[in-house]
Amino acid sequence: MAYKGDNSVLGFKIETAFDEEPTQETQTTWLGIIPNVDFEDTPEYKDYHTVNSTRDMFLENLGKINVSGTVPIELQDGRIIFLAMGTESMSGSDPYVHAISGATTLPSICIEAVYKGDNDFLRYYRGTKINTLEIEAVDGGEVKASAGFMSARSEKSSNTKSTIDSVTTKPFMYHQGSINIAGYASYDVTTFKWSMSNNLKARHTIRSTDGQYAKIIIEGKRTYDITANIIIPDAVTYNAQIYDYLLAGNTFTTTLTLTRTAVTDLMVLTAANCTIRTAPHRIPEPGEEVEVSVSIKARTSTWSITDSISSYA
Repeated sequence: MAYKGDNSVLGFKIETAFDEEPTQETQTTWLGIIPNVDFEDTPEYKDYHTVNSTRDMFLENLGKINVSGTVPIELQDGRIIFLAMGTESMSGSDPYVHAISGATTLPSICIEAVYKGDNDFLRYYRGTKINTLEIEAVDGGEVKASAGFMSARSEKSSNTKSTIDSVTTKPFMYHQGSINIAGYASYDVTTFKWSMSNNLKARHTIRSTDGQYAKIIIEGKRTYDITANIIIPDAVTYNAQIYDYLLAGNTFTTTLTLTRTAVTDLMVLTAANCTIRTAPHRIPEPGEEVEVSVSIKARTSTWSITDSISSYA
């Protein structure tokens, strides 16, 4: 019988040291409600042709191995945000308040992926850092996250699989969100996406042991972007605000608030020093509303997340 997705499990553990040897049965942390995961184990080959009375390849040689992947997540809490940004400051006592901001060096994790069956097939993805993260709210659906990661290496193992501590909290929904752009909270926003990139670089060094795998993963320039579809209101104060900010280059603050329960269970994004980079004001067909697709660049982003989890770290 073939392995199936419904018999697969995935958990992780934050590493004490980058790319450390995993301990079996300790990758127990729940990453989120995950419909599927894509892993990319990509060896680089050197192919050789030579003067040998043939046009066919003469030899091949295995070079470095690149390991990456993507994981979509139905957003339940801020754990994936902490892994992508790196700094957590805690306060409170159930509910706990997590203040998350960008760190110089990101935490690394070990992901355990298992195909369960009569013969379990277990893989570790070691030295994993989150490269990109998107969080998107669209009318009618869940608030979704999508993380792209980069790993130092992957390996199969005969270790006993971990037991994952699952989280049953329902994902945030679009109707639990509110958005404030430049002090105005009454825009009709149909889609909103916040994204960040750590621009990671996997570096391979000259070494005779495990040299095919990345020795270090270096954080590059960090960027924050926001895109939103906004129905422009026929209101004297705000009808031209997006247009004015686009042409004037003025900075402003954008906030997204997701609320399950006021005060005790919510997530708040604050994107500061925002500028509008594109906002085409087209004239639609008769009977269609004016909806502008806005592209925003933020200098910094922080999250304040209140829930019953004592720490994401």
